[in-house]
Amino acid sequence: MTHTEPKPETGLELNNTRWSRITAAALKLEEKDVTLQLLASGVNNSVYKVNLTEGVLNQEGPLLDPPVNSAINHSMSKATSFVLRVPAPGKSLMSYGAIDSNNIKSRFQQFAISGHCPRPLEIDLPEGAILCDYVPGRIAKFPEDMSLITHSLAKLHMSGMTQNDSLHSPQASEHNSISYKTMAKVVNERIKMLDAIGLDAASCQIIRQLVAECLDAPIDKITAYEQNLTTPIFPILKDANPSNFIIKDGDANSKQRAIVVDIEGDFYGMPIIDVGHSSLFSACLWAYEGISPLPASDIVKLYEEYYEHLAKLHGNKFATRARVPRDVIISVRYATLGRCLGWMIMLIYLAEHQGIATPKDKLDRAKIILSQENLLHAQKSEQEIAKLI
Repeated sequence: MTHTEPKPETGLELNNTRWSRITAAALKLEEKDVTLQLLASGVNNSVYKVNLTEGVLNQEGPLLDPPVNSAINHSMSKATSFVLRVPAPGKSLMSYGAIDSNNIKSRFQQFAISGHCPRPLEIDLPEGAILCDYVPGRIAKFPEDMSLITHSLAKLHMSGMTQNDSLHSPQASEHNSISYKTMAKVVNERIKMLDAIGLDAASCQIIRQLVAECLDAPIDKITAYEQNLTTPIFPILKDANPSNFIIKDGDANSKQRAIVVDIEGDFYGMPIIDVGHSSLFSACLWAYEGISPLPASDIVKLYEEYYEHLAKLHGNKFATRARVPRDVIISVRYATLGRCLGWMIMLIYLAEHQGIATPKDKLDRAKIILSQENLLHAQKSEQEIAKLI
């Protein structure tokens, strides 16, 4: 969920009075000392900007006294605003199991080490809500900011790792890993919903063609590649859409950076799955209406650029990955199409057939993505990538 300029209060907003009271208590302030403004409301969470009054800002001493974790809360004494992330009730629209708020907070903390993710405060809030740094900046643009995002992903994936660490994260398990096998299962399940969501016959035909092309490879070959100890399995975002990044301007001590502001959980997998979600047309349409797909050659260059960043961060382990292995790009195509098409189909189905509350703009965007025109663009993009590899 991105940080944009605060919107006027709407019916989608939660009870501001209640959350103002909760937030003020967590910061050891009075309710009159904080105000909440809705930044965005989505299917999985709502995001608020928490502003502090001038009276609080003029006070001397740390905001939190004493900080529970000085490493995380070092900058909090100077903070003028925060972000409050509140999970949606039930979180019914998740693609992979339930969102575990503790795992999300843990991942925020891990990624914050990289300097490319807001730092959460070490305080407990009800309902799994999270309070973290507010990142001033602008929403990332597509494709202008892709190089910044690619660099950010390399830093995020390797947060806290050393050059002696294994390429396979020890925290990865069958429960929290995103694999080709998982994606294939998701796609096949979602296709069963296709006829019930009211798409035109041409769109349904293109979707089925795309899925067939995605699944046109031996599953055992891809699985063997993922399980190979030389294949990187790192912490991943799972939804590295450019709209989930804020571009923070540089200063005298730092360059311009892409900061991820939406994390869905504690997921692991091939890190270039995130590169796919940040660059492929079928995924980026979720955030950017009317965009044009990147040329396939530019998309492949982004994968190469990503591995170059990893090589700089982690030495010779990635020196041989300057050219992206064929199996890796293929598996990223599976993951991106499965996530994008599968997610859109399920969102429409649950909203229209099971009454799951869904913001209208998200539902409208899902239908735009599954329109015949955009599906043809997505199919062409995927076919061009296949030719290059």
